[in-house]
Amino acid sequence: MVTVVSKSHLDEMNMDNIEGQAIQVGLMPTQVPKGKGPLEIAFSFEAAKYLGGDFFDFITFEDLPKLGLAIADVSGKGIGPSLFGITCKSMLQILAQKSKETNVTMIELNDILYREKPHQELFSTMFYCIYDWDRMTLTYTSAGHNNMLLLRHDAVKVEYLGAKDPPLAMISPFSYQKREISMSIGDWLLLYTDGITELRNPLGSFFELKGLEEFLVRNRRKGITEFKSDLMLELDHFRKGRLPEDDITFIAIKVGSERHPLEPLKSVFT
Repeated sequence: MVTVVSKSHLDEMNMDNIEGQAIQVGLMPTQVPKGKGPLEIAFSFEAAKYLGGDFFDFITFEDLPKLGLAIADVSGKGIGPSLFGITCKSMLQILAQKSKETNVTMIELNDILYREKPHQELFSTMFYCIYDWDRMTLTYTSAGHNNMLLLRHDAVKVEYLGAKDPPLAMISPFSYQKREISMSIGDWLLLYTDGITELRNPLGSFFELKGLEEFLVRNRRKGITEFKSDLMLELDHFRKGRLPEDDITFIAIKVGSERHPLEPLKSVFT
């Protein structure tokens, strides 16, 4: 009798996870917003076995030649972190329209999340940036997130974009920093979560940041669509059938060679 009840309970939990994942995937963007260019963007989100807290989003600003991009990772797994991630994503969209400064948006978002979070242990890392098509500049703020990867068109070494500021909802009030860089035709920016760098193969080895950097350097001459598909194949080949323990999320951005409207790129969810 105990065995039957336990199995029924586990089946119910598994179904909740499946339904939760479907909701989580459904809330992610399915296409890139149209813009002026030159900017090519591809993205992917693969949910882990259990509900996680990764999310990404695009933010458009009416009548402004700018595009916001955000990627985040909530602490823990399960329904709580997943709902906290949805809250972060929704609040970011609202607050980003009030200010076009990445650090101001993050300061306000941090205050709200810290005040409203249901559990003390919940927090979220986030990298939020705004690309200006006219000036070809990128402003960004990082709240405890991994170092994002920047590869210049004329360089052989990857640069890191990051900051030592704490994750969101951990300390409040906190004054987050804003940084700005110029970008040129052929430059790459790779946003990701640690589900990629901490991906394991059957032997327990990690893909690591080095693996991601080497892939970026090797594939820098490819188009954005081919780059995306090849990165997904690289990760699949590395793990050799082992299920990911964390969500695998990335946004690849390349400054293109011509100014043209962006065509929507469909994401592949697996």
